Amino acid sequence: MEQHYLTYRTGGLEVGGVVSVESFDQKCVLLRIDGGMLEIRGGGFILKDMISDSGKLTFSGKVRSLEYKEKIEAASVLKKLFK
Repeated sequence: MEQHYLTYRTGGLEVGGVVSVESFDQKCVLLRIDGGMLEIRGGGFILKDMISDSGKLTFSGKVRSLEYKEKIEAASVLKKLFK
C-alpha cells in the first residue's frame, strides 16, 4: 500500500493510500486511510478510476472541504463514557 497523498487538479482529485471507500456519492466521499478517515465534501463527484491494489482513487467534481478524522478506538470511547 502506498503512503497517503492528495493531488488536486482542476476538476479532479487523486487520493493515494486509500485502505477502503466507506461511502461515495455526488456530495461526499468518505475514505479510510492509514491512521484514520478522510471526508471530502463538494458536488458533482464522479468516480473516474479506482485501483485497490495500490490504494489509488481518482474522481472529478468540485471540492469544497477536506477533513481528516482520527481513528477512534471503540474501547477508548466506552472507557470515557463509563468512567
